[in-house]
Amino acid sequence: MAGIFMGNITMWNDPAIAALNPTATLPAHAITVVHRSDASGTMFAFTNFLSDSSAAWKTKIGTATLPNWPVGLGCKGNEGVAGCIENTQYAIGPLEIAYAIVNPSLISYGAVANGAGNYVLANLTNVAAAVAAGASGPLPAGNGVWSSVSIINNIFNDTTHSTVYPITTFTYVVVYQIQASQTQGTALVNFLWWVVNNAQSAGTSIGYVPLPSNVVSLDDATIKTITYNGTPLLVGP
Repeated sequence: MAGIFMGNITMWNDPAIAALNPTATLPAHAITVVHRSDASGTMFAFTNFLSDSSAAWKTKIGTATLPNWPVGLGCKGNEGVAGCIENTQYAIGPLEIAYAIVNPSLISYGAVANGAGNYVLANLTNVAAAVAAGASGPLPAGNGVWSSVSIINNIFNDTTHSTVYPITTFTYVVVYQIQASQTQGTALVNFLWWVVNNAQSAGTSIGYVPLPSNVVSLDDATIKTITYNGTPLLVGP
């Protein structure tokens, strides 16, 4: 993938692709690379994986929300990338799995090799396995520094978990720990508590997996530190 997104592999029947797909009949057609034109966490995760996969990518482009893409067609937002892939024959691009799940007849996606050497698809089971494995170690406090936390890095060389999907990341919400309004702050903490404790299954239909128990506990502790006028806003558990 790094070779494709660096512009070094330009044809679908390139020997490098053919070697990984020995039973496929590959077209002698140029690859159209698609990527986000705007900054995004999705592209940060994808370039994180490419940096782990390729020393050349890590040195020349690196991990970024808005990388300097060497080649390709830039489209705005996940919805833009989805539309460009859908409407461009022989295109390939990184995309949040929700768009492939919601549009199964329009967008196809491939399996990616994990640290155990298995080619796995992005689905609830494999993403959940990745989160469980990649977030099992110590994590920062909710108001700590999370810039170095990477499920992708943690599982890249993991040979023990055979089903983990290797391009998996958290979704973050950033809020003020000290709230300026008691009414709005109370509504916020109650919403966050509901999301973390009662609504974890709400996103499974589009590929968002429930958080493991250790992350739920961390989130709960964090929500309890959100205050107004020095007093925690959460009333209850």
